[in-house]
Amino acid sequence: MRKGQKTRQMIVEQSRKLFAEKGYDMTKTTHIADQCGVSEATIYKYFNSKLDLLMETISHEKLEIPESSGLHHKRTEELLELYVRQLTRAVLTNFEQYAILFRETPLHEEISKKYVQYTYEQNEVSKELQVRINNGDLSGVCDFELLNVGIISSIIAMSTHHRIHKGKQTSLFDEQKIEQFVDFILHGALRS
Repeated sequence: MRKGQKTRQMIVEQSRKLFAEKGYDMTKTTHIADQCGVSEATIYKYFNSKLDLLMETISHEKLEIPESSGLHHKRTEELLELYVRQLTRAVLTNFEQYAILFRETPLHEEISKKYVQYTYEQNEVSKELQVRINNGDLSGVCDFELLNVGIISSIIAMSTHHRIHKGKQTSLFDEQKIEQFVDFILHGALRS
């Protein structure tokens, strides 16, 4: 990777951390430049505006489906469990991007469009779940998008609360907590 590419990547990574932690409006380009050890002019060499930089910070990896064959043969509960686990891991893997999307969506139309794109992104599992919802096979979920938004916002809220009130930079979600979260989404607070 060339020096210019490394500098650009460093600016994006530091900006992502700062935007996720402080928000877009509270993050000044001078602070980003200081964190990167570059001049503010260097930021504008790579990005036309602070908003362009913000948009660059919210790219994420698509949900990977480890097993996409034979999904229609899975029981609905297995399929939902697989999807909730995948979405949970995707949000945790791309936490800063989702935090930025969640925080900035009401303030920036461009971000809102990205949030909708990420939230309603389809993969083989979600497509099969949508078919089952439409067929009435998944009576506890009437709106797939609402399920997505609920999962994403819950993870962000719980993680942010943990960081602020526990003073810990470590993730709230270890493997055991992920499984507890998935179980809670599937079965609620009162198990039958």
